[in-house]
Amino acid sequence: MKTYLPQIERRILVRPNQTFGILNFDLDNAYPQRMLELVAGSPTAKDCWNKRAKFIAGNGFEQKDLGKQIINQKGLTIAGLLKAIATDKALFTGFGIHLNYNANYKIASVNYVKFEDIRMGDTDCPDTANKFALYNDWGRKTWKNIMRSKLTFLDKYNPDPEAIKQQVAQAGGWGNYKGQLFYFNPEVDDYPLIEADSVWEDFETEAGIKIFNNREVTTGFLPSTMLFMQSRREEADNIKPDSGEQTLSNQPSQLEKDPGAFGGLKVRRR
Repeated sequence: MKTYLPQIERRILVRPNQTFGILNFDLDNAYPQRMLELVAGSPTAKDCWNKRAKFIAGNGFEQKDLGKQIINQKGLTIAGLLKAIATDKALFTGFGIHLNYNANYKIASVNYVKFEDIRMGDTDCPDTANKFALYNDWGRKTWKNIMRSKLTFLDKYNPDPEAIKQQVAQAGGWGNYKGQLFYFNPEVDDYPLIEADSVWEDFETEAGIKIFNNREVTTGFLPSTMLFMQSRREEADNIKPDSGEQTLSNQPSQLEKDPGAFGGLKVRRR
């Protein structure tokens, strides 16, 4: 007796990108962007995402004044940061926080970073190892090609003053130092799948059905003909509801014998 084990392909493939010194997030390096589009197009998936995000964020902080504290020059509050990272955590199972330091090696500001904009540096590339690349158009929706000049590399989070001092020296001084990135990722040296990855084909189908139905309605290609089959109506009239008998016949109806015998009744559109 032979046992057959089906080959299950990996949902994403992580490969080095020698051009930018990063690890690609799937073959097209745009797995998070694709999943965002699919979830946004599926009402069911979008509703589940929102409910999960609200559950993770909860009612905020127990100390209400703590959530009102401003943590950067753009006016971002701790409560706002919690809401943003809870949204990313609900879908991507991870999140990113950008930290800037002052000359005393203390945190000077905190910024939210979209999880879909983060790519890990290639560990085999000495220039980008232990770094993260940030870019806002990995899916190439705005520009046809990725612009290297717009890539921002941040060092991996390490609050040790000696590590920060070394990073500053490598950057060429405090004026060129861009800070660190706290990258929460449940995977080890790998990219995570979204929470709904096992059923993404289902909400892709739902999104496709919604688009199809909308196109049929808006373009006027829905059926506009009513078909009457007299023989079927006569068969129904001959059945007595009180007799408990059902008349079953293998004889074809007039429509089946001659489809051209019946004409359609056109329905006037408003």
